[in-house]
Amino acid sequence: MLRFANSVTYNLRHDACPLQYSFTKPDRILKRHEYMALAKSGRRIQNENFIAVFGPGRHDRPRLGITVTKKVGQAVKRNRIKRLVREFFRLNRQFISGAWDINIIAKNQIADITSEQAYRSLHNIFNRISRYDDPK
Repeated sequence: MLRFANSVTYNLRHDACPLQYSFTKPDRILKRHEYMALAKSGRRIQNENFIAVFGPGRHDRPRLGITVTKKVGQAVKRNRIKRLVREFFRLNRQFISGAWDINIIAKNQIADITSEQAYRSLHNIFNRISRYDDPK
């Protein structure tokens, strides 16, 4: 069991495969045309901190893209938000039902959010995505 300073507790099994928690290139949306196709045909859900655009993926796993604009803040703040989103996805992707392509867009007011608030907000978004029918 790992406990972080933000009081979020993760139960990690010691017998779990270390690759289960990795975040490699096949787990990411990398190309502009993939982002554009997702924006054109994907579904949108949002909460107070994030917008999620998601649609059925062509791969056998959920993939993540992250968009944080310069309106959010300087590079340090933008990079922190991206790290939080990547870490949440890396540790919780096994709970996402289906092979979705998901683009998480940070809203402008997110710059000074705590990590616990970000995780709670992302948990809400990913739970709502999981309620949709399996894309395949």
